[in-house]
Amino acid sequence: MNVFRILPFAWMILIALPARGAVADDGFQAHVFGFLDEHCLECHGDGTTKAGLDLTKIRPAMSSAEQINLWTRVYDRVSKGEMPPKKRPRPAAEKSAAFANWIRPHLTAADRAQREVVQRRLNREEYQNT
Repeated sequence: MNVFRILPFAWMILIALPARGAVADDGFQAHVFGFLDEHCLECHGDGTTKAGLDLTKIRPAMSSAEQINLWTRVYDRVSKGEMPPKKRPRPAAEKSAAFANWIRPHLTAADRAQREVVQRRLNREEYQNT
């Protein structure tokens, strides 16, 4: 069997498999990144990083702790109404709520995937007390 005939099919399979923590294409990218582009990137992107937040580093796959922290920071600020600031044109409350509702389930799933349950052995005192 020729390996070069199988290789392209193997790559197609690997590309089709979603990465751990990846966001399904359910409109998430269009809604969320559209909101970020419209309301956030002027101050937090393209070389401007107010408050140390660079949204050009944000990725749809919430697979690393860094990405989860970044998404959490964005979610908290928008859902509390802190961002965009009052000096800037603000989206309607429904639009901000819809943005937060798109992020919440993905952020919750990514957070659960990052948590690990570590089982450890009991020490003597703990064992006697059980």
